Amino acid sequence: NFDIFMSTTENQKLAQELDKATKLKTYLVSDHPAVEALVEKYLAVIKEERKATRSHDDKYREQLRILICNFIWINSKKNQWLYQGRGKAAYKQTRYFSGLTKPIFVEGILDTLVSLNLLEQHIGFRSITKSRVTRIRAIGSLKRDVNKISCHAITVSSSRETLWVQETIKSWFDKRTGKTKKIKEKREYSDSVETRKMRNNLNIINQKLHETFIGLWIKDREHTKLNKRLNQSEKYELNFNDKYLDRIFNDVNFSLGGRFYHGWWQDVPKVYRPYITINHQAVVELDYKHLHPAILYGMENLKELWRGFDAYTLDIEGFNAEHRDALKLLFQCLINNDSEKEALNSIRSKGLASSFPFSPKELLQEMIKKHIPIKEYFFNKEMGKQLQRIDSDIAEYCMLEMINKYDSLILPVHDSFIVQQDKIHILKDVMIEAYNKLVGGKVPIDEKGFKLWHPNEGLIHDDVYLYKKYEDQSLQFLSRFNKDINGPFMAPDVFPDSYEDDDHYLVEF
Repeated sequence: NFDIFMSTTENQKLAQELDKATKLKTYLVSDHPAVEALVEKYLAVIKEERKATRSHDDKYREQLRILICNFIWINSKKNQWLYQGRGKAAYKQTRYFSGLTKPIFVEGILDTLVSLNLLEQHIGFRSITKSRVTRIRAIGSLKRDVNKISCHAITVSSSRETLWVQETIKSWFDKRTGKTKKIKEKREYSDSVETRKMRNNLNIINQKLHETFIGLWIKDREHTKLNKRLNQSEKYELNFNDKYLDRIFNDVNFSLGGRFYHGWWQDVPKVYRPYITINHQAVVELDYKHLHPAILYGMENLKELWRGFDAYTLDIEGFNAEHRDALKLLFQCLINNDSEKEALNSIRSKGLASSFPFSPKELLQEMIKKHIPIKEYFFNKEMGKQLQRIDSDIAEYCMLEMINKYDSLILPVHDSFIVQQDKIHILKDVMIEAYNKLVGGKVPIDEKGFKLWHPNEGLIHDDVYLYKKYEDQSLQFLSRFNKDINGPFMAPDVFPDSYEDDDHYLVEF
């Protein structure tokens, strides 16, 4: 049995590391002299070992550069394994994958580096219960050389594919984890005026992300806790380089989905979001209060919901404000499943009824009763994806307006946005304008309950030595863009004046 064989040849800790390796990215690039010097050094090493001529130097150089850029990209992570298949199928050229070929990358570069003890490799396998593609990591002098170069020397190519069409080809409910498992595949599609415009807009957004320092102001010991928490939740170790966005659609007609993904701030638990910084300034998160219900009511010609109405509350015994997030997910079950049975399975798997004295079915019926005017839109799985297309267009509009008009970056978390404190009012106006232009009407905008940045909580300048990881990341970023690094390291800037005369904001000072 191959699984038994693997368990005897790999200890549990190593197996977990291999399972959470980082996917090799073919679109990483660099114009840094140190990177180019490293490519030339190991190109010469490979050529000498292979007794090769110069006829394929350029092809070897291009593919070796991709490998080295990937190793540098993850050199700040504890887990420095990459994964990339060795088989012929793994090197099929598509709009999502290009630049590597099996004869050169696998047989020429990887195999040679392994033979020189510069690369450690765990060959992939497939069994009845598990499969894993090949894992690799730098060792020896290659690892030492890679670790000398800041990960900020690497960026993503502007020509990479940022518009994805990804469809679910298989899904099932895993009773062991209580979660729905999905297998997804990327689809090829034909470009149009619309896709070219969306791609160009995303390039503008990603360029602004490239130029902006996005940090997480938590103490060094908190980084360890955070990565441990991410590991336990089956997520990967946080990599602050992963800040560039892709837009993922669910059909080749681009009518479903379209939300922005792959920013590291989207993967951190909510409790950490208040500690995100943009260009070393404290932030706030603004959120459309009940965007999807508002859009659906708008389809029924109600352009603004009743004053005091909250789509994610129920007039039932035992309800309180802490239940709102659960009821928001409950509403999503109504528009992301094709039947009541599927919706109930989803409610049970998420445990949404556990804090109420009602069964999942009773809770579902209460939510339907509350939203009688829009019940015709329920139990239509595509409806949720259609609404995501609308909210992603709103997000695109807000990000572009903030960049083009105010030279300011905002970070999307689907239908909410993280923004520097001194841009709160500007963003709020932009969000109101975006909704009115793309949907029509009005929807309330809330600020997430960020309760930090008190003068005695996290902003004592004498304590900055506890934030060494943050300091290193910020200094590396500043050096990459030739900015001054000689000043004393200080805590992030805070703008309490941004909140004057706005008592509905929840930030406390």
